[in-house]
Amino acid sequence: MRPQVRILPPRQIKNKMSKLEKKKQKLQERIEFLETEMRTELTKKSSNTKEISVPTYQRKIQELRKELLNIK
Repeated sequence: MRPQVRILPPRQIKNKMSKLEKKKQKLQERIEFLETEMRTELTKKSSNTKEISVPTYQRKIQELRKELLNIK
């Protein structure tokens, strides 16, 4: 048996596309935010600055980039 294929009307296709675009944009914004935050934390010159975990930031950024690529 063949699986049934459902054809969506143009309006629903457009809505799905816009949802994907919004998700891509949010992921991209999150990546940029994490990169900026990491850079800012690394350049602070205060002795009271808490420790920053660069590998944690890099891992989060890499995971978001993978997710972004999987959406496209």
